[in-house]
Formats: sequence, structure tokens, C-alpha cells
Amino acid sequence: MTKKVSLQLISSQVFDLTLKNFSIKGTELSRASGVTGAVISDFRKGKANPSTAVVEKLVDAMEELRPGAWQFFYSQLAAARGPLDVAAQLNFIADELRKDQQFHRINVAAS
Repeated sequence: MTKKVSLQLISSQVFDLTLKNFSIKGTELSRASGVTGAVISDFRKGKANPSTAVVEKLVDAMEELRPGAWQFFYSQLAAARGPLDVAAQLNFIADELRKDQQFHRINVAAS
């Protein structure tokens, strides 16, 4: 199993755990996020690997529906990934940001 596939399965499991822990129904999340029920269902089952932008929509909607869901999701995801060194974590974040087109449109002023 590749690292990407295992991370996908971990994030799907953590996503499902978060929905269960906060009693969030897929239909409720779909309405709040604008993401289709089919995408949500496939992500929960580990059959889909949604883009970073879609995951952000889902997590933002979970937080809107049940405050605390955002922190729970990310803390569980970090714990499930295991003890990575800081450099590996920063590389992972950088890779995700490189994929995000919205990030590339941000104009950062030098301080």
C-alpha cells in the first residue's frame, strides 16, 4: 500500500469518525457544504479522495453545524498519521498548498 493510499484511508476513517462522533448526517453535511451526498458517502467509505478544496468545504460545514468538529477532525488526523518529524509535516503541508489553486493567487507582501 502506498503512502498516498494509506493517508487517503486514514483521512476517510477520521472523517467518518468525526461525523459519527458529532452526530452529523451526510444529508445535513451535503446541504451545509454544497458537496454532493455521493461524494460524502464515497469519502466516508474510502472510495474517493476529494480535493483539498472539497475537504475544506466539508470541514468548514462540519464546524458550522457542530462547533468543535474542525478541531476534532484535524487532531484525530494528526494522531492517526503517527509521529512524523516536523520537516515531514511541513513537506506534506507544502505539497497540499502547491495543489491548491486558491493558494497560488494569494499575494504575500514582504515584511
